[in-house]
Amino acid sequence: MAAVAFAVGRGPTPFERTAQISCPIQGHFGATDQNPTLDDMAKMDAELTKFGKAHEFFVYQDTGHGFMDPHHPDRYVEQSDRESWARGLEFLGKNLG
Repeated sequence: MAAVAFAVGRGPTPFERTAQISCPIQGHFGATDQNPTLDDMAKMDAELTKFGKAHEFFVYQDTGHGFMDPHHPDRYVEQSDRESWARGLEFLGKNLG
């Protein structure tokens, strides 16, 4: 198992579920995103580290929320989309065999 995250959804927060995580996680965050913010990302990083959960996070400069959605040109950032997609595929390939 492995997980690649581009957003934090509804429901229990990552902090409420940290102890239940049993797979490596890769996260992609826009530097100007407000949900989650970079402060939120730092808190998630600290919590995952505290519990010894394998993870890696990437931050994309000049990038906000929904940066992978080409149907919203006001948010879409092609370079961030390409980099995050390639990193995600590599991560999954490495962790899923």
